[in-house]
Amino acid sequence: MKQKVILILGFVLMLGLLVALNALSVQQKTDVRDSELNPNRTTFNTDSTGFHAFYTLLAETGRKPSRWQQKTSALDARGGPTTFVIVGPLKKEMTESERREILRWVSNGGKLVVIDRNPNSVFLTSDGGTAIEIDPLRPGFPIFDEKAFKEPTKDIAPGVPVQPTVYTAGVGAVQASRFGSYVDWPAPKSEKTEDDSTRIEGGPQAEPTPISQIDTSDYGVYSGEPVADIKTDGKAIVVSRAYGSGRIVILTDPFVLSNTGISLLDNAQLGINLVAAGPNGTIAFDEYHHGFGANENRVAEYFKGTPVVAIFFQSILIVGVILFSQSCRFARPVPIKEPDRLTKLEYLSAMAELQRRTGSYDLAVENIYREFRRRAARLVGVDPKSVSNAELARLIAARAGKHPAAVEDTLLTAEDVMHDLHPNRADAMRVVTEIRELEAALNLTRRKATAK
Repeated sequence: MKQKVILILGFVLMLGLLVALNALSVQQKTDVRDSELNPNRTTFNTDSTGFHAFYTLLAETGRKPSRWQQKTSALDARGGPTTFVIVGPLKKEMTESERREILRWVSNGGKLVVIDRNPNSVFLTSDGGTAIEIDPLRPGFPIFDEKAFKEPTKDIAPGVPVQPTVYTAGVGAVQASRFGSYVDWPAPKSEKTEDDSTRIEGGPQAEPTPISQIDTSDYGVYSGEPVADIKTDGKAIVVSRAYGSGRIVILTDPFVLSNTGISLLDNAQLGINLVAAGPNGTIAFDEYHHGFGANENRVAEYFKGTPVVAIFFQSILIVGVILFSQSCRFARPVPIKEPDRLTKLEYLSAMAELQRRTGSYDLAVENIYREFRRRAARLVGVDPKSVSNAELARLIAARAGKHPAAVEDTLLTAEDVMHDLHPNRADAMRVVTEIRELEAALNLTRRKATAK
């Protein structure tokens, strides 16, 4: 017992030491202010950089927005969304296979809306080989300047539609921020002819190739060149392109539709136009890559960054070591003590069976007679060793209401059977019966043997 108490106290002390060490080793993360330098673009975020206001606007204007918390492979399922919105930056990096799944879904007729300052090149690169670049609207300005966060739209000209499209309907001007970027694709190189006329490299085929005639891309579908829909100061911030049977639309400044920027100019109308999904379409915002996946472990997420996770695994390791050490044998095995499973009743039954099989009626009668004589003599107040059979019979007969001669005959018969070399079973049974009758008459009750 003392050893177990020491073991338990040692385990508790070790656990307390681990808790203290982990608490000292883990640095508590300070709450980072929600800003354009560290944005949180999820639709659950109601702070300045979140998209909660845009999500609520779509719901209140009769659209069908939803929060997509599954893997991208589920997009092809029946009843899936018609518009899929990805707002960057993402907390969980999107893999190449996931991008392929999204593009396959777009090629089958879906619409992908990417709202990111640095969209992945696979959503922009044309099949014709034209180089696509993403550049900041304000190159070289101090991003850590505190005034830049207080006045994010200062010195940024409003964006205007370049041409009438479904994305610019009802949009007069769009206000971007200093933190935004734009899409740039350089014009084709030209060569001077001898008569100073200009021609496009590659000969007379200067006209753009129709989408239906463009070579297939690495993803196995036809893709069109990006088209600028809205520009600010001559720089495209909204571009769209055909991809298979679907469309890809890119907005290079999430500030436009954030909780802060959606109320400026016609930003809200632009957002509705970009994600419009038809009368029965569903608009799905990718929350899976923002850490809100349906298969995410909420308990692990809650304790992330705290010493609780490390303490849990260390405790399991300690318990495993203790169990392993207790189960190992460091010396020869100690023989197990065999408990005594025999009771008094089993012993008496075995002795009676042994006497019956060997015909030892004399021993049985001797045990019963000597016990009766001792108890009867004590009852009548005489010494069982010195009293005669006649005197004992007289005293017993007086107490039991029997004839003295009959009692004395029983005592003598019992002694004869005891000393007979070949006792008769019938005589033994008769004398035992008479002794039991005398015991009953004298009220010499016997205590029952209890099993241990």
